[in-house]
Amino acid sequence: MKRNKNIYKNLGRRTQQQNLLIIVSVVAAIIVGIFLVTRPNAYEVKLGEEVLGIVKGESVPEEALEVVAATLRDKYKTDVRMIMEPEITPVRASKKKQVTADYLISQIKKNVEYEIRMVEFIVDGQSQGIFKSKAEIDELIQRIIDNNMPEEIKDTNHIVEAKLDAQVDYKDVYVKEDKLSDPEEVYNKLTKTREEGEVYTLESGDNLSIVASKNNMSIEELLKLNPGMAESTVLQIGQELNVKINKPEVSIKIVEEYKKEEEFMPEPIITEDADKFASYRRTIEPGKKGRKEITINNIYIDGILKETINKEIDIIDKGESEKIVVGIK
Repeated sequence: MKRNKNIYKNLGRRTQQQNLLIIVSVVAAIIVGIFLVTRPNAYEVKLGEEVLGIVKGESVPEEALEVVAATLRDKYKTDVRMIMEPEITPVRASKKKQVTADYLISQIKKNVEYEIRMVEFIVDGQSQGIFKSKAEIDELIQRIIDNNMPEEIKDTNHIVEAKLDAQVDYKDVYVKEDKLSDPEEVYNKLTKTREEGEVYTLESGDNLSIVASKNNMSIEELLKLNPGMAESTVLQIGQELNVKINKPEVSIKIVEEYKKEEEFMPEPIITEDADKFASYRRTIEPGKKGRKEITINNIYIDGILKETINKEIDIIDKGESEKIVVGIK
């Protein structure tokens, strides 16, 4: 009888263990099931409160963002950056809710704002516009210079300087694509002229025709600005005349440089003779002319010749000085 009791006792214990094992297995299965049902299987791309898309694959959102950035970099040949970066979160989503990488890219293009590294064109501290590159600005400047190039020097190789007569600066800036300036509008703004009065001082060789030509005026216009003057009026070096100029928003400075040769007579060598009267003067040995090369700079402002400078003088042949004896008695 005692033996039967032990058998029943062992069977009861085994049954309890089996029931416990079954319960543990069921609970484990439930936990695994819950984990499998709720674990993330996709990635949500969200900008602010707006969901741009849910995609499968951890790398897809970053790759989609890079595709859009690369397109802009290729278009403008420069760097880009996002203004506000989308939030990427692991989520559980059905296949129905998931979108393709192409769809996500299209949503990023529509909603994510990028700033593009551009170049700001600054003249005398004032911004003139935003351009794709410094090269584009330089092209615009060259066009303005060409527009102001005097016809008489346009096809020569004498031009040593041609630039805006102002402080020009280039500044890297990050801006939205729609902030780019229209080069044609900037060109029209910088070349727009206003009429201004100016005083011209007569130089050697000047006459009314030359003065009018230098200032892009007709003789009639010149006479109208200088009442009491006629074409027959005798002009004097140093005399001031009223002229008018069409002054652009930004002036252009062009320097023409050329060389020319001239003859010159060296200073004479004078010997004093105390035995001769002051009226005595005799050439002992005649002189000989020398030759010199002069480097000349013509400075044009807005196409008008403003100044001529003898920059350098090189002696090619120093010649020979005339030797003279003078009396001092």
